[in-house]
Amino acid sequence: MTDPWAQLAEHADLLRKLATTPERVAPIDRAQALDALAKLADEIRADAKRCRRSTLVEAVDSGLSQSEIARRWGVSPQRVNNLLSTPVD
Repeated sequence: MTDPWAQLAEHADLLRKLATTPERVAPIDRAQALDALAKLADEIRADAKRCRRSTLVEAVDSGLSQSEIARRWGVSPQRVNNLLSTPVD
């Protein structure tokens, strides 16, 4: 499986490339580009979920409790538990 951080960086770079200089693009091509951007945004959200999950797993593996992670992150321990127990695509 691809490193989630590398995938996120690759998709973010593609997003930046697609979003530059829209005034130079014909309206119909812009509409197609916007559809591509919307799909890419979905992929970036999925990448971010995988990165968040891997970061939480890394924090737990380093010895932090779910309660400590929650305190530092500013969320409830239940939220951390849910993120760790919910499968990511």
